[in-house]
Amino acid sequence: MKRIIISSLSTLIFIIPTITFAQDVISTNIAVDNSPGSAIEDQVVAKFTGANTVASITNMGLPSTADIAALHYVDDTTILFTLKSAAQLGLVTVKAGDVMQWSNGDITTIVSGSALGLGPATGIDALTQNGDTLIFSTDIADVVNGVSVTDSDLLTWSDGIPTELLLDQSVCGIPAEADLSGVHLMDTGHYLMTFSSSTVIGGVPSRRADIMRCDPNTNTVTLYRRFTDLGDSWASVSLDAISQSFDDFIIFKNSFEN
Repeated sequence: MKRIIISSLSTLIFIIPTITFAQDVISTNIAVDNSPGSAIEDQVVAKFTGANTVASITNMGLPSTADIAALHYVDDTTILFTLKSAAQLGLVTVKAGDVMQWSNGDITTIVSGSALGLGPATGIDALTQNGDTLIFSTDIADVVNGVSVTDSDLLTWSDGIPTELLLDQSVCGIPAEADLSGVHLMDTGHYLMTFSSSTVIGGVPSRRADIMRCDPNTNTVTLYRRFTDLGDSWASVSLDAISQSFDDFIIFKNSFEN
């Protein structure tokens, strides 16, 4: 994007380029003492500055029994998310495959798992968005609208269009045993991905606190970010979910599961 400034004292026109930087959004599986920043507690969304210190914290008011499985950060007031198991959120009963929206404290259902064609035991553990289209991965293998999918395939859904397969897990060399636990679609068409345990993706080693970049056009993978580089407190951390913001770092801390 360019900003054009016209001086009233001359005919000179100055064109000043402006740049927007994308920053990372993550969800971890355990509490993190992000020294020298703030500790990341349960059930909050913490925004990071570029210096990896906490800039702000948003408490979505979720009960301790609500264990977040995936999220997509829209902005400071709106977050899409799924849960690992059924829970009661106020007057709303949420099942594992339901996609929910938190907006300024109000929680509503975007689409139920059954409307997505998911089986009753199937949840969603990776979630991103492309316009009005949801992109997600299931937490177990399932048959969705007659198509067999694994827990690392990417599916799409939009209102009025049934769920369908977008990317097979073999794209970018994801091995059969790998479990995709977070995804984000970048403006470049590349996918940021994280996995529930250490593995090798497209010949590139991936730790459980790593974010990998997958280019589906060339089937190539590169290491995008390694959160264990932030300090010893991250040594046992896994990433439950990832997303991106276009201002500061975001991290979601959900629960103390192993």
